[in-house]
Amino acid sequence: MDDLAEAFKVMSAALEDLRTEEDDATVKLSADAIVRTLQFADNQAQRLEHLIRALDQIGNLAASPMVDDEDSWAALRAGIRSSYTMARECEVFDGLFGPPAEPAPYAQQTGASDTGIELF
Repeated sequence: MDDLAEAFKVMSAALEDLRTEEDDATVKLSADAIVRTLQFADNQAQRLEHLIRALDQIGNLAASPMVDDEDSWAALRAGIRSSYTMARECEVFDGLFGPPAEPAPYAQQTGASDTGIELF
């Protein structure tokens, strides 16, 4: 988040001194840096949210009478996997637990390329 604060400071300073095309370029670069920082922060927040939710679900099942029921654990794994919206999360999960038994989401079925851009 320090990067975000620094980007805002740079952009604010650039706006105050906006007199030349160089200043305009600085504002554009600062705005671009802010957008990238916000996207990164949102991506990380979403990953942490998913992790916290999954750990909570695991804790609930581990504390329940169904702790020894393999079907309950399989259903939990399937539920956690289906809650992921980012390709990287799915790849990590599949690397740990194997591919899902159910069909992959549409983008994965069609072989859509990973551009590094994740919409969420």
